[in-house]
Amino acid sequence: MFSLGALGFLQPLFLAGLLALPLLWFLLRATPPAPTRIRFPGVRVLLGLADRERTPQRTPLWLLLLRMAAAALLLLAFAEPLVNPKARSAGSGPVLVILDGGWTSADSWSARVGAAQDALRQAAETGRPAALISLSSAEPPPERLNFGPAEEAMRRVEALEPAPWRPDPRRWIAAIEAEDALETVWIHDGLEAPTPPPEAAVSDDDAGALTAKAALAALLSERGSLTLIAAADPTRALAPPRIEGGALTATVLRAQGGAVETRRVAAFGGDPAAGGARRVGAAEVAFEADDLQAEGVFDLPVQLRNTLEKLQIDGLRHAGAVALLDDRFRRRRVALVSGEQERRGLPLLSGLHYLRAALAPHAAARETTLRAAMGLTEDPIEAAVFGAAAAAAPLAGWADAIVISEVGRIYPETEAALSAWVTEGGL
Repeated sequence: MFSLGALGFLQPLFLAGLLALPLLWFLLRATPPAPTRIRFPGVRVLLGLADRERTPQRTPLWLLLLRMAAAALLLLAFAEPLVNPKARSAGSGPVLVILDGGWTSADSWSARVGAAQDALRQAAETGRPAALISLSSAEPPPERLNFGPAEEAMRRVEALEPAPWRPDPRRWIAAIEAEDALETVWIHDGLEAPTPPPEAAVSDDDAGALTAKAALAALLSERGSLTLIAAADPTRALAPPRIEGGALTATVLRAQGGAVETRRVAAFGGDPAAGGARRVGAAEVAFEADDLQAEGVFDLPVQLRNTLEKLQIDGLRHAGAVALLDDRFRRRRVALVSGEQERRGLPLLSGLHYLRAALAPHAAARETTLRAAMGLTEDPIEAAVFGAAAAAAPLAGWADAIVISEVGRIYPETEAALSAWVTEGGL
């Protein structure tokens, strides 16, 4: 390839035709020989007639320049010009294109596929065999790499989709060790450095995967040139959500620092009978320039939060952008029942004070009477002691648990209702 500044030419030999333009100028400017004059008597009849159409003796200058420009543009087109051409390899051996292919590559999958197609297109233009592998492929790797026409690999890369798991380079080391020499273009997810620290261990899965990735890079460097390509847009994912201060908190991670940005994490839940999970809330997550993680807090009513099924980063459709929620993230509803009467100004002498303090970070507590909690008829004595509003609020269907403190004697009717509620799953 021949380059002139930001302009490159894939077929520079056609540019030599521009040297023939002066000859073309001379040929187009050449005047044909003058015609032979022969006297013919009958021409006298035509004397005095005017010829409306006149043929110029020479080619007009504007037409000559137009023809020269058309010839020059035709030669430039055959030379296949490129704007800002990428550097091309001067090798002649097989080309191996590697994609990580896991969910960590899904954020910028189209850009990664485009980079793979560029590398395969260059191999096709030079007639070099090529092979394409995805480190996250579910298929078992072959004993040796299957090199073939680069055009076939280009068709395969268009059908690839990111897998919902992380890549595992260890499975491909044996197949690459069987090759003698190759040129590699590795389009990786950018999460790990090309060279790991010497003390990196291979004991657990994560450390083993990182070390194997670096070992694979070292092996490819021994077999030939290795080009590493990472997408400019860093990978983003959700860390496991947690309950902090009684609120649901989501943490968004990104692989590297960059520009200031804001992401939105959506919460999905609702009534399954109403058509499954739907969007019921969102939290804003703001990154500063150097932040690798940022948090957002969901402000949802207890009834709505207890229906949540998952959190998802808006605009991202990969496995790392989704966090599933189970019963651990539901705010329990507890009915507090006590037979003692609190003394004003002496809260530390009341058992309810300690129950409220213990349950506040984890559950929504409501005080009531035992008969009201079971949905039984209001007792006049309990109503007088605890208040009509508390005594009249049935909580048996609302509460996940009932905490009883110092109630003294339980009436048989209330005890039977409480036993039935526990038998049906109450705590």
